[in-house]
Amino acid sequence: FDECITDYLRIVRTLTQGFLFSEGDSNYSEVRNEFYDNVDGVIFMYDVTNKESFTALRSWLKEAGKYGVSHSNATIAVVGNKIDQYPRAVTENDVSMNARCLAT
Repeated sequence: FDECITDYLRIVRTLTQGFLFSEGDSNYSEVRNEFYDNVDGVIFMYDVTNKESFTALRSWLKEAGKYGVSHSNATIAVVGNKIDQYPRAVTENDVSMNARCLAT
């Protein structure tokens, strides 16, 4: 059991070492570019109660592409946050209709 816990903690430490949280603030753009080097994946998160955060995904994807991150060389995940909050400004239909545009 202790061995399983140790393995789990090692995986969690490895996963969390490369995370960058910048809230989309343009003041961090010069810092963010360094984190795009040699990434295996990027997680873009939007707030389902804030339509602007969803529409900003396009600029985030564009920024990642500017630094060489694309669907061909990294896994890109888009995650909706605060799904337990209402009212929702971003619907599942919004996400479905925009999924193809975001994927290119």
